[in-house]
Amino acid sequence: FFSFCQSITMPPKKQAKKQIKDTKEATTKLLEYMTRQNRPFNATDLYQNLHQLISKTCITKTLVVMAGDGLLVEKVYGKQKIYYVSQERFEKMSKEELAAKDKELAALKEEVKQNTDSNKKLKSTLGSLLSSLETEEAKKKLKEIKDSNQKKETKLKALKEDGDVMTEAQKEKINKEFKAMLKEWRKRKRMAKDILDQILEGYPKSKSKLFDEVGIETDEQCKVNINDFSFE
Repeated sequence: FFSFCQSITMPPKKQAKKQIKDTKEATTKLLEYMTRQNRPFNATDLYQNLHQLISKTCITKTLVVMAGDGLLVEKVYGKQKIYYVSQERFEKMSKEELAAKDKELAALKEEVKQNTDSNKKLKSTLGSLLSSLETEEAKKKLKEIKDSNQKKETKLKALKEDGDVMTEAQKEKINKEFKAMLKEWRKRKRMAKDILDQILEGYPKSKSKLFDEVGIETDEQCKVNINDFSFE
C-alpha cells in the first residue's frame, strides 16, 4: 500500500539533458550561437555560456575543426586561444548603411550618457533624503533649539539688568594674576620634571612606580592640559 501511495504522490524525475559530444552537432550549435553574438570567445566562455550543453572536450576539438574549415578565425595569445566567426560570412554594409549605424550608435551613446547623469542625480537626491531628518524628528530638534535659545536670552537679559558690570581695570587685574599663576605653574612643572629625571637616573624601578610611591599625580592623570589655559 505504501509503495502504491508513493507511486501516486511522487512526481516523475526530470531526465537530465543529454550533453552533446558529437562534433557535427556541436558545430551547428556553436556556429549559430557565435554568429548571433559575433564576438570573440574561448572554449571556457562557450562552455559556461551554453550552460554545459556541449562537453568542454568536444567544444575544444570542434573549435579547432571549425577554424580549419574557415568557419572561425583563431587567434593565439600565449596559452590562450580565442575564436570568432569569420567576418566574411556577414554581408558587407554600404557607406550609407555604415553612416546610419554610426548615427544610431551616437544616439545610443548620448542616451546612455543622459541615463547615467540622471542616475547620478537620483542617487544624490536619495542620499539627501535618507540623511535628512524626518518631520517629527525635525520638529523635536527645532523645539530643543528654541528652548535653548530662550534660556540663553533669559540669562543674558538678567546679566544686562544686574548692573554689576566688571570694569576694564578689574578684568585687566584678573588677567594679570591669571598669567602670573600660569607662569608659576609652568615653572614648577619644569622644576619637578628636572628633579624627577635626576632621581630616575639612579632609581631601580620604572617612572610610574616612582610616581606611585611618592604620590605624584601628573596633569595627564588629572585630565588637565596647561596649553588649554594659554591666551594672548
